[in-house]
Amino acid sequence: DDDGNRVKNDDNADDDDDGFDYQFYNFAPLYKGFDPAKSKRIGKNFIVPKRYVSNADFLSPVRDLTNRSIVMELLEDKNHDHTDDQTVMNPHANGHHRYDNEMWAQYKDELSSWGYNMIEYGWFYMDGISFSVEICLDHLVQRALMTYMADVVTGSKTLVPSSSSSSSTVRGRDDRVEWVGLPKRMAQISLVSSAGMDVDVSSLALADGGHMFLQDGLTGNVEPHSTYGQDDCKPNEYEFFGGSQCVKRTAVISGKCSPYISQHSC
Repeated sequence: DDDGNRVKNDDNADDDDDGFDYQFYNFAPLYKGFDPAKSKRIGKNFIVPKRYVSNADFLSPVRDLTNRSIVMELLEDKNHDHTDDQTVMNPHANGHHRYDNEMWAQYKDELSSWGYNMIEYGWFYMDGISFSVEICLDHLVQRALMTYMADVVTGSKTLVPSSSSSSSTVRGRDDRVEWVGLPKRMAQISLVSSAGMDVDVSSLALADGGHMFLQDGLTGNVEPHSTYGQDDCKPNEYEFFGGSQCVKRTAVISGKCSPYISQHSC
């Protein structure tokens, strides 16, 4: 995947009587660097499952690409017919729009035994800082924001991992992972890994003063820049472009008690 993720299929899924021949998993590993002399690996390895299937996911024998230097998934061949049985076609074309993330619940204990924690709702804390994390299309469809809003209306019962690193001179003595509620004021930092995606203003789940960092695997040759009001469909919104994007959100309360939201590209 050009967004840095891993896609896996399980061809034994038809034994589960769920109506599908395959189950599909798309996830990103997320790591925090550390000094092994001062800390352990506890709370520094994460798995982030992607929720929504994009029509750009999966290996495809043939694509209509204007720039084939960007993506070359399979070796060039004049006859592409024989490659059809070598790839698993995108389930999005058959109406399968979500990855089969229910299976991750079965792997939680095993992942923990390997030192990994799952970020299943797109939110986590690291050393007291609140983060949201989304993979490509998950950002456009507002996964982090909708999780936050749903948690508010359902009584704030969603639990997410909170990792704390040791500040002690004793190696890793206080390293730990706890499961806590979502932040009350949204994310201080939002992360997006993508392939052909830009920061979308309507998807921001940032607190006042929060920053979003997006890294895109397809538009690295586009100089980061922003526009305002140039899209007829979004006349009152900022738009952001480029392979590496950083956006800061600033919220100002006017005298009429209506929030004025501005975003700035860094």
